[in-house]
Amino acid sequence: MIKSLPLIAPDGCTLSSDALAEQFGRASRLAPAVAEVSRSAGRLEVSFGAGANDALVRELIATEQTCCTFLALDYSDRVLRIESEDPRGAEVMDRLAGYFGERR
Repeated sequence: MIKSLPLIAPDGCTLSSDALAEQFGRASRLAPAVAEVSRSAGRLEVSFGAGANDALVRELIATEQTCCTFLALDYSDRVLRIESEDPRGAEVMDRLAGYFGERR
């Protein structure tokens, strides 16, 4: 079951409505490959299984880097790491954690 997110940009996000919809589409296509989600204060880690589309993860990251400059993003060894001390980052990470299934 795919969870739907409201297409309302979080505070600080500069994506247009269409670009936001495209970003959620990328996340939706990646969600089935998520193996584990770990969330702590100022940090989110999303581990992907062997079937993850690395190019799509990198596209998701590139988009986030242009719209949410308050996030630090890294992807290596099939783990997406997002960090931010900015309160706006917490909202983005909370949404992504919930979307990717924090309780897997």
